Amino acid sequence: MRERQAEAARKTALRDRLAADFGRLRTEYPGRFADFSQVPESVVRTAAAENISLYDAYLRFERAEQQRIDEAKQQQRLAAAAAAGSKADRPGGEDIGSMAAAVSAGFARAFA
Repeated sequence: MRERQAEAARKTALRDRLAADFGRLRTEYPGRFADFSQVPESVVRTAAAENISLYDAYLRFERAEQQRIDEAKQQQRLAAAAAAGSKADRPGGEDIGSMAAAVSAGFARAFA
């Protein structure tokens, strides 16, 4: 019985803390959160599990999201750089299209 009461008290305290934290989150990010359901679930879980404020958990969430975006942009830049350049820049130094044309012309002369 005491365990249930203690668990209920912990849940009530957590709910009250998160409600108070939500007020600060709304103040720091005006217009972003109309109600608590708009806070990402991972933010709420982090705040509860690590006993930190919703604001701090949201800052971590934003930072992680920005890092993912930055990494994706970097991968795109690397892919674009790898795909950029003329065919002449490839090993062998010749344009593949012109090589194919030369080979075709050579066959045509050889079998004509």
